[in-house]
Formats: sequence, C-alpha cells, structure tokens
Amino acid sequence: MTGNGNPFSKEIDMVNRGITFQIPNENGRFISDIMEPLDCTLYDWLIGNGQILQVIDDQLIDEELFDEGEAIISGSELSSRIDRNLYYTIFADLKGFPKG
Repeated sequence: MTGNGNPFSKEIDMVNRGITFQIPNENGRFISDIMEPLDCTLYDWLIGNGQILQVIDDQLIDEELFDEGEAIISGSELSSRIDRNLYYTIFADLKGFPKG
C-alpha cells in the first residue's frame, strides 16, 4: 500500500529500488552467481559501503575485494574481480549505471 492509502496508486518509490539476497555464511563467488544473468560490462559500477573479504589459499585474509578509495569501476573490472577468486561477502552495495 502506498503512503496515500490507495493500494492501486501509480505512485512509484524511486528512492528504494534494488534487490536483496541472503547467501550462505561461507566463502564463495555468490556475487558472481547472482550477477550471472547480467552483462556487467554494459555498465559502470558504483561501489558503495560493503565488506567483501578475499580468500587466498582457503584462508580468509584482511583484504577487501574493492579498495576503500575505489568509488567507480568498469563492468569488465567488476566481472574480473567477482569471477576470479573466492571471497567472503558480509554485505555489498553495488549500483550499475549505463556507460556514458
């Protein structure tokens, strides 16, 4: 139901668009699995707050998948990082915008 009480109102909430996933509490490539139907290379990606720790040689290390100062990356760079190695996702905020 929308704020005006009419469940059939055409009011659209443009502020809260997105999807949320719950994933297993383990290492994996879950972001890659979720994004698989999308061609990430068609977008530039805004990297928001998140905590995605890298896993190297089956060991969780205190190194993020995305650098703290990294705000925007290309779709090809995003695909490379999420497809390449295992990581442990605590939470992620990724927003895709058409290139250009």
